Amino acid sequence: MFVLRLFMYVITCLVCTKLAAQSREQISMTFTQSSISIQPAQTVQAVVSFTNKSNDTIKGLLTLQCEGVELLSAEQKQIIIPPQSNKIHAFKIFAPNNLKASQQYSCRASLQSNEHSSVIGSATLPIYVNKQHKVWMIPQPQQPIIGSLRDTVYWQARIVNNGNSEESLQLNTNPLAGGFLVFTPVITFNLLPGHDTMLLVKCIPNQQFPSLLHPQVGVNLVDTRGINVAMAYFEPQVLSNYYRNTVNRNITQFNYVDVSSNNLFTNFATQELTVHSQFNTPRTNADLHLHGLYFYNTTQTALSDSYLFLRSGALFTRLGFIMQQGEAFVAGQGVTAGVLPNDHSSVAYTYINDNSNFLDINSKGYPSAPRVQSHSVNMEYSFSDTMSFSSQFVYKMDDRERVNGSLGSINFKFVRGPEMRVQSIFALSNEFDRDTKKNYVSAAAGLDFVGTHKQYDWLSSNYVSGDHYVGLRRGFKYFDERFGFTLNEKFRLGVRYLQQSLSPAYYEPLFYNFMPANDLRQTAEVNFQANITDRLRVVFRPYRFRQELRYDSAAKVDYISISNRAAVDVYWQGKKNGFLYLTYDVGRMNYEINDKEINKFWSHKANFSFTYKFFSVNGILQYSPYFLYEFAGKPRSYQYNNTYQIGPYVQKTLLKNHLYAMAGVQFLYQDIIGGWFTNYTARFNYEFLGRCEAHAFYTYMQQDYFKQHNLSVGLTYFFEQPIGRPTPTKTRLFFYRDDNNNNQRDEGEPPVEHVQMKLNGQTLVAGNQGVLKADKLPPGKYIAEVIPPNGMIYPPGQIVLHISKGEQIVHIPLKQGASIQGTVAILKGKYFNREVSAMGWQIIAKDVNNQPYQAFVSDDGSFHLVVPPGEYKLDVIPQQTPNVKIDIQLPKQKVSVQKGLPNLVKIEATANNGDQSVKHFGVAKER
Repeated sequence: MFVLRLFMYVITCLVCTKLAAQSREQISMTFTQSSISIQPAQTVQAVVSFTNKSNDTIKGLLTLQCEGVELLSAEQKQIIIPPQSNKIHAFKIFAPNNLKASQQYSCRASLQSNEHSSVIGSATLPIYVNKQHKVWMIPQPQQPIIGSLRDTVYWQARIVNNGNSEESLQLNTNPLAGGFLVFTPVITFNLLPGHDTMLLVKCIPNQQFPSLLHPQVGVNLVDTRGINVAMAYFEPQVLSNYYRNTVNRNITQFNYVDVSSNNLFTNFATQELTVHSQFNTPRTNADLHLHGLYFYNTTQTALSDSYLFLRSGALFTRLGFIMQQGEAFVAGQGVTAGVLPNDHSSVAYTYINDNSNFLDINSKGYPSAPRVQSHSVNMEYSFSDTMSFSSQFVYKMDDRERVNGSLGSINFKFVRGPEMRVQSIFALSNEFDRDTKKNYVSAAAGLDFVGTHKQYDWLSSNYVSGDHYVGLRRGFKYFDERFGFTLNEKFRLGVRYLQQSLSPAYYEPLFYNFMPANDLRQTAEVNFQANITDRLRVVFRPYRFRQELRYDSAAKVDYISISNRAAVDVYWQGKKNGFLYLTYDVGRMNYEINDKEINKFWSHKANFSFTYKFFSVNGILQYSPYFLYEFAGKPRSYQYNNTYQIGPYVQKTLLKNHLYAMAGVQFLYQDIIGGWFTNYTARFNYEFLGRCEAHAFYTYMQQDYFKQHNLSVGLTYFFEQPIGRPTPTKTRLFFYRDDNNNNQRDEGEPPVEHVQMKLNGQTLVAGNQGVLKADKLPPGKYIAEVIPPNGMIYPPGQIVLHISKGEQIVHIPLKQGASIQGTVAILKGKYFNREVSAMGWQIIAKDVNNQPYQAFVSDDGSFHLVVPPGEYKLDVIPQQTPNVKIDIQLPKQKVSVQKGLPNLVKIEATANNGDQSVKHFGVAKER
């Protein structure tokens, strides 16, 4: 029986197989498309076609199976195909957002016969996902500059890959408007689809920073083809007394504790604790800075930029984070020790061991943190106010690049007023390659010469260094020659030639098959300036830009870019409030590769910034189609590179200067991201209880379906006494009116209230009964400035306090005086057409014994001196203003004042053109 059943089963299978084979021969089944290319988040229609070649009607069950993509139609459907006829079936498929371009997907259709339940036809449709480049760079809250132009600015940029393919990216950093030196190297990395990363950018202000209205730093991402895929900008918040009273206390006292939670709505949330304490006396300094971070997602802790600085007499030392800039830039964890024998010289030794933010795989296959160790000696000496020099000697052991380097440099500077300034640099270096065992000796030299004479001004800045130079400006050649001539008070003419050449050290060799051996860039410019009014200035700048690339230094030029352009700059200053800066740049560009003209096109650039009181708005426009030639056998690609960015900001101080609030929005469009990117920001700082400040920063970013919130909050407490200060003392100062001028407090002489005293970096005020408390001061000698109220004077101006342990009382006599009141009027010279204010000028009155009394001119040009009755000779010390020469006409006769009767004086000054090179070209960089 079992054998019979087995025999019948085999016969049935053979019959079904034969029928299925006959059916497959009678029907053909194909997709109308050989393949489908689909975008993420896109719905497409696919069509499967059936052809019945037999004379019988075929009935079957169609089954659809999709891999990776989603089927929007029914998975199964009954199909009836008449004899000798065709039939089609259409269905829809959807591609999710998470599809990766590196993988292949498919959709399979099969037809099962209703008669014998076997598959009589099948077809497969390959589905390819197009690459979608969606890389965004999201600015993070940046650390503001606090108090010093030597502070390092740290800024984080979050890179998000919302595309569907892995991206090989390179981060480049460049200051947009100058004002900063960037010390972040070129960073290359791969970013998987759906992933993000955080990169850190470091920079410090340079000498041009104070003269810039809105200094910015820009970073941009490029892919392996050199196409720009994302850009971002940040503008550091410079804290000033303009909107925060706390800052003044922060700068002078600099003792605070801050607890902040940053990036709360992201995957990079951190808890930060900052403690800063600074103790200063004339010969002693103690500066402590602790900055700790806790990362929530990795539960890791770290100390960042923490240090301890100590100085006693002529000796000083610093432990922790150190950054030194010279011809060689060194930064990291280390120790510095030095001596300051006097105010004109200093010598310091520094050792730095930097192994941060860098991981590598060693020869055994394990991760390691290669170090960069450096020893350096820095010396400075000033012969006088006009002449000084400095030198730097550095030895570096770089385990990352496997090279050792040594460098010695000498910098000389000579200044003779605004008429002439000369600065030079000369350096020698030696680089030893550990792998090739070769030594490379290189040199660097630079010379800057700035001067002015009558209507002429000039600036010459030159620098050259070798390709194996160990210093910061490696393989850099720079020549900037400018000359200007003032025609009259309304017009000025100038010319400029700029040439710079970069070596391969400025490129990233990982992404380029052909590294340029030389990149030469030249700019020739003529500028014509017209001063329409005192508040409106227009500059017209036609110029020519040329760039040459050689991939072999001995061969001919491989690539040439020539651009003939013209730019117009407009500057407008309102009477009281308001400022407008507008630039429009247009030109025609021509590309040549291997002596063949590739493309010509017009490009337009514009940017503006407008500020009025608490409102400001700025924008950027760039229309620049370009032609990109692929050297690695890829086809040429033509792409528009348009950028539009605009956004208003509002900042206001409220609640009697206790609340600072800022809100703004930026709208950014780029062809590379295919749409508009919107970024909303809001910030506030609220000061309360005299010593506390709450601060918060919120951002909301949106682009298509991508949305992100970010919030950072914190609390700062400003404490009065530094950490580690000695046991304080108790000192009481009594101010009284000395009516009989015997410098002793007699019966009936009343106290004087509201007397101000500047002592040890703080301003104290005498309260009830003229008593001023100067508690918790360590024993020692202090120099304090006494500022009496109106009608009273303290002839010495300053008092020397000898503070000792325990309680002590000091009586300070004040005199009742007369007053000298007046104004300072500034007249314009023949070729001078700008507004100059006398605010801050120092007015000095000397009596018959040459005892000086001083006051400062207010913003309306008036001044007020309180002096004892008598005769005085006046003198004026103006503030130094770049580009301006001041001639002052003083009263020829002495000024006589009597008690209770003010004497009115008018002082006239004439402003003329000074250093034209600074006036018309900006402050030159000091090397």
